[in-house]
Amino acid sequence: MDEKETEQIKSETKKLLNEFSKALEKVKSEESNVERDEDRRKEGSGKIGDENFRKIMFENAPVKSEEFILAEKKRW
Repeated sequence: MDEKETEQIKSETKKLLNEFSKALEKVKSEESNVERDEDRRKEGSGKIGDENFRKIMFENAPVKSEEFILAEKKRW
């Protein structure tokens, strides 16, 4: 890609962004706030989870060490 094409693309991009921002200015939006009597949940005993969940998770884990699932870090 030569310099002329690069400048043309930049110019077209700037034009599109300007048109888009002008179109957004015309959009009316309403602010929405949720008013609640309380802002915290009430603590309780919670629900009892599935008894087999832990067993199933460890069975599915490819690498584990007794009570821990060993997972890889930053490997994408």
